[in-house]
Amino acid sequence: MSRPRCCGKRSHPDEQAAQVARAKLQAGTGRTARIYRCHPAGGWHLTTRPDVPPIVPTQTPPPRIDRETRRRVLVRDRHRCVVCGRDVTGNSTGPRAAGLPYVLHRRNRRLTPTPPNLVIVCGTGGTGCRAWLRAHRAEAFAAGLLIGTRDVAEQVPVVTHADGWVLLTADGGLRRIPGTGVAS
Repeated sequence: MSRPRCCGKRSHPDEQAAQVARAKLQAGTGRTARIYRCHPAGGWHLTTRPDVPPIVPTQTPPPRIDRETRRRVLVRDRHRCVVCGRDVTGNSTGPRAAGLPYVLHRRNRRLTPTPPNLVIVCGTGGTGCRAWLRAHRAEAFAAGLLIGTRDVAEQVPVVTHADGWVLLTADGGLRRIPGTGVAS
């Protein structure tokens, strides 16, 4: 569905609507078209002119955590925040309205999400332990909850509420470090 002209040209409200219009144009006339965004007005347009450059995303989105990896991390962390031990099942507030707990990337989100690189924490960027981690980065690094991009996640111990100091394994398990006890 097209909306009123935003800059004197036929405009579409979003990129998906423009893609549908492009498919209809190509199916009906056989002409190819490119989609571009009108920056002054914010609409999406089609063009058959070859001199209009295609849209190139400036950044690729971070890789998503697949269901199996998320499940392994939840089971390993016993559906509890590794910092405070709060039960995170049924968390349905704020941006986590889908009922999913916050899975913290110990290291850069642009890297492939693997179980040793992920831990469960309660809250969001502004609440709970997630907010504490953002405000106390030095302590989070000391506890192994955050690690540097050059660190190997399997080799950096992390302190958890339930198990004390542990090493997280690639298969979604953990190995307790003898003699360290449970965190208090």
